[in-house]
Amino acid sequence: MTYIDKLFFYGIILFFVNNLDSTDDKMLFQWVRVIRNLIENTRIGGPEQYLRALNSLENLSQHSGKVIEFLSNQEIDKNDIKGFAPVQIKEEIRKAKLIKHNKGLEDLFLEYENHAYFKGQINFLLNLSTVDGSFVIERFSDYASKCSTIFSQKLENPKDVTLERALLTQGNYLIPIKSNWCFLKTSTSGESKEDWRTTMFRDQNQNKLEILKLVLDKIQIGEEEKGLKALIDEGISDKSIPKWRSIFIKYKNAIEYCEQRYIRFWSEDNIRLLGNSRLNQFHAELYTYAMCNHFNNLKNISEIIKPFTDNMRYHRVKDGRSKGVAYLNDFKRSDKYDYALDIRYFFDGNYQVRFLNRTSPHDIEEDIFKYLDSTEFKVTPDYGNDNSMVKTYQENDLIQGIKVICASLRDIKGNS
Repeated sequence: MTYIDKLFFYGIILFFVNNLDSTDDKMLFQWVRVIRNLIENTRIGGPEQYLRALNSLENLSQHSGKVIEFLSNQEIDKNDIKGFAPVQIKEEIRKAKLIKHNKGLEDLFLEYENHAYFKGQINFLLNLSTVDGSFVIERFSDYASKCSTIFSQKLENPKDVTLERALLTQGNYLIPIKSNWCFLKTSTSGESKEDWRTTMFRDQNQNKLEILKLVLDKIQIGEEEKGLKALIDEGISDKSIPKWRSIFIKYKNAIEYCEQRYIRFWSEDNIRLLGNSRLNQFHAELYTYAMCNHFNNLKNISEIIKPFTDNMRYHRVKDGRSKGVAYLNDFKRSDKYDYALDIRYFFDGNYQVRFLNRTSPHDIEEDIFKYLDSTEFKVTPDYGNDNSMVKTYQENDLIQGIKVICASLRDIKGNS
């Protein structure tokens, strides 16, 4: 048995020890509900924490026959209950005060406490449903129903990023964790800083939770997925949304790349997609990664990229000084000439396109050199002592610019 199992079992025994003559099933139900919520939402990582929780259960069990009444008489921010997560103790007191005034709320709360992901933690729903200090049942029912559906879908398909993209249409909900920002993820075992329950649901300042509220207010019960996708469609065309958020909204694979749901955000022009949580592991640069995926999804891409012979690929990096590169390869005119096109994000919506000969960096054939020179490609010293040529493109011109380069190189190849 786990510590949680042992505590729960002991809590039930304590009820019968303290209420030997009771035949009131309601008393047992209320006790079990409260201790389940406290135990499930407290990190019990070792013997010391287990003993603290055990002692707290023994003390609390003195009121097991009237646990709702006892809790409702406690102060939320100053109470006599120890040994469990303070945030969950406060939640149970808050709910008990509401139930005391409206007994029908107990069954309503239980419905969502029993959600496989919420696991007794619904204080965020109470926060969403409170207006000018007053709890509004209708708002609770509305938000609870929508969140229940959304996070059930999250449990069924944790890799789906529809919710993340919809939230980004309303604001920057990402949570700072050490040097990174996190999109958050679902975890049903223990507490994790990356988890929605631990971080957003317990948002002390309510700033991030307010973004969730904005999303919930724009979707309908029974049409949650449809509503989230409609927000994404609107967000893609919304020019008022900051560029970096627009990229994540438009290209879901930019979020999917982040296996641990982390990014490193230095500035809007320097954002890294992290495979885990560290820069010394392979990671990608946001704008070139998204552009590469967009380019490869163009219609007739295999014809567009000729004379290059492979789809655009992406080169990841392992340090913060370097940036990932998208590239086209294998334009071969002979063993001596193996041309490639590298694309890097520069800054402020600019991309640097570099044409080079991978076989002999100091050598570009005269006909190709003349063409590139006529289109404002310039030899640059930025890549060492070679003849690679570089041109800067604005974001809106980049895809068309690459198409034109490929078409012109096809003509040169055909005439050679």
